[in-house]
Formats: sequence, C-alpha cells, structure tokens
Amino acid sequence: MGKFTAKRIHGPRTGAGEMMDIVLSNQRICGAGRFSNVYVAKLEEPVEMTVAIKNVWLTATSGKYSKENSKDHVPSTEPLPNQGGNYAYAEIGVLAMIRHPHIVRLLYHFSKPTETDECYSLVLDFLPQELGKLLKTKKQPFNVLETKVLSWQIFNALEYLNAYDIAHLDIKPNNLILDESTLHLKLSDFGNARVLNKEADYLSYQVTRFYRAPELLFGGCRFTTLIDVWAAGCVMAEICTGKVLFRAPDPKNQARLVVEVLGYPTDEDVKAMDVGRPRVRRGTTKGILAHQPQLPKEMISVLQKIFIYNVQKRASAARVMTDEFFAELKTLPKRPNGVPIKDFGYAIEEQPIKATKARLERSKERMSSTCHPAIKH
Repeated sequence: MGKFTAKRIHGPRTGAGEMMDIVLSNQRICGAGRFSNVYVAKLEEPVEMTVAIKNVWLTATSGKYSKENSKDHVPSTEPLPNQGGNYAYAEIGVLAMIRHPHIVRLLYHFSKPTETDECYSLVLDFLPQELGKLLKTKKQPFNVLETKVLSWQIFNALEYLNAYDIAHLDIKPNNLILDESTLHLKLSDFGNARVLNKEADYLSYQVTRFYRAPELLFGGCRFTTLIDVWAAGCVMAEICTGKVLFRAPDPKNQARLVVEVLGYPTDEDVKAMDVGRPRVRRGTTKGILAHQPQLPKEMISVLQKIFIYNVQKRASAARVMTDEFFAELKTLPKRPNGVPIKDFGYAIEEQPIKATKARLERSKERMSSTCHPAIKH
C-alpha cells in the first residue's frame, strides 16, 4: 500500500485542480509496452474503487533526465517550440481537457523519481478487458448487434475529440477497453494524441500500420481527425470477423494492399490527401467484400463511406453514427443472452458536437494547470 500526494483531474472528492493525498494498494501488472507499464490497483482513499495505473518514464517522453535537477513534479504540458502543439507529455494534457463516457478518465496523476529516471503515474478509471486480447481469445467473434454497440461507442468518442481538434493517432483494438458483460467501451492510451494545428506539418509515420489511413501511407504530412475515423472503420470490421482487415508486412505493402482493395486514387483524391501520386501498381479493384467475405453485407455500405481516399468526402464520426447501419440500436434490441443492450444514447441526430469558445478556454486552463512544481509522495 502506498500514499501519494497527487494532482486531481477528474477524480472523486474535492474540487478540480487541487492537490490531495490518495492511497493505492494491491497493484498488479496487466500490460506492458515499450515506454510504459499498466497496472490494476485498488484506490483506498479518497474513495474505494478499482483503477488502472499507467507508469511512464521521463526518458520515454523527453529522452532527458538529470537526477540533480529533478524534483517531484508532474510533467510540463506547455507546448514545445515548433512542434505544432506537441506536448512534453501529451497524454496528461489531453486527458485533462476532456471528459466523456466512452473515453478513459484521468482521475489523478503524480510523479516519483528513481535512481536513473523519473516515473509519471496516471491513475485512470478501469474497465476489465482489452478488446485486442479479447478478440484473440474469443471462440466466436462478436455478433453484428454487439459489433454495432461497440463500434457506435468508438465513433461517439471520436466525434467528441473532433470538436477539440484532437487526433488520437493510435486507434486499434489494443487501445480499447471494455466490460464484455455490458458492452461498455472506452477509448484509452492517449500517449500519441495531440491537438492538431491545421497549418503544421507532421510525420506521416503515425498510427499502427494495419489501421493507418491512406494519406499517411502515401506520405502525407498534413492530416485531420479523419485518420482516426479510417482506423475505427478497420476496427469495426475486425470486431465482427476476428481478423485484421488490412494486414501487410510493411508500410509499402500496406499501401499496395489498400490500393488493391479500394482501387487507385484519382487525381482529385491525391490532391485532397495532399500527397504525391502513390507508387503502387494499378490493377483491378478487388472491393471490400471480396477482400473479406466474412463481413456482414449490411456493414459494407457504411464501410464504403469510411474507406474513401478523399478526406473531404470521407464520412465524419458524426455521419457514421447516424448511418442506417446503427438504426436498430435506438430500439434497444436484445443480445443472444436475452438481455436488452444498454442505452448509450443512440437516439441522436446528425449534429456534430461543437466546442464553444468558452468551453475550449476552460479546457486549456485545465490543461495548463496540470503542471505543479512540488508533488511529494
């Protein structure tokens, strides 16, 4: 059991932006990556609840560490010069801005120095399963109704992020957590996320390859939140088939596979993506259903609205949510176990969320207030 003085963001008790003591116990590792480890733990104080703790090390976020100059602190969320809004540790800054039922919630965060590094700990709300692992272990993929429920929540989260010009930049099954019993899903792991600057150039090497939009595969340096919509379309197809939709061994072959399935982009498409003409052999267009025959035919129409090269014509998350494919969710049909699906608010019109100026200013204030000079543990 450990007691830490942490910065409250969206956590229980007391007002936002206050320092407070939290007590954590029973930590056990549930996931590990190149730059971070994730644990499940019990929050004992200020309230009792199960939480996830993501530990990220300073050298993973900035590549620099000096024990002599290091103090217990939360990472700076001030923009780095000439980085187009990139943050020293973007995940805390972005998660401090937002709160949504289908996005993981940052409750508290604190730091703790080690002999050779400094560890940032993010205390997050918890759901018991990771979609990527679940898809690998399920004997049968999710049925069409369950796929609709899960996918709708992904697009609902993306619609919200779009209002803040936030791109997640790594939508994939491993970054989606859920409770299979209720099908409640949340988008997690905002380590690559950023607030996009429309005038900035970015590296095209974004998003895990299988879910990478064509404007990135073709070398584009300017992109929009629609790259996340493309990735979400890939995930939706994978949920109901259990198979990755576009799987290739390297980026060059990934681009070749997308062109093989969807056809070669037109001059208008190339211009809209702001890329050079792809160096991929032209051939007969295979089509989505021929490429993946296990896809339900009723899903093909909505996927065709997502898998469009021209970003000006690609469906937004708001448009996808209101597609006929999801219409039956409004009636709250029953799952195979006889229990009606949970109502996550499906009866909405196609009116994308708009972040007002005041709302954005409040979010920026919360984002900047996440930096504090003296956190003790």
